[in-house]
Amino acid sequence: KEHVVLDEICRQFNGERRLQYVCVASEKDSKNNKTHLHIQIITKLIVNKKCWFLDEITGVHCNYQITNNDVARNEYCTKGRDFIEFC
Repeated sequence: KEHVVLDEICRQFNGERRLQYVCVASEKDSKNNKTHLHIQIITKLIVNKKCWFLDEITGVHCNYQITNNDVARNEYCTKGRDFIEFC
């Protein structure tokens, strides 16, 4: 599932031209044992995207942010060690 999401992000942002970094991470909730995604998108340019553009692909309302640079967010996304990246 993570690869499908990563491919869609690359498609929507024209890949290498507009993207600096993408991280798609899976995390299992210890309370209900359900898996959810954390997504971080860092762009090279300012992007005006104000819609939940990944909900249709994932089937759920995702927790994702588009940033210029956010080390703390990346640490949070990758804490579970189950992630893929595009750099």
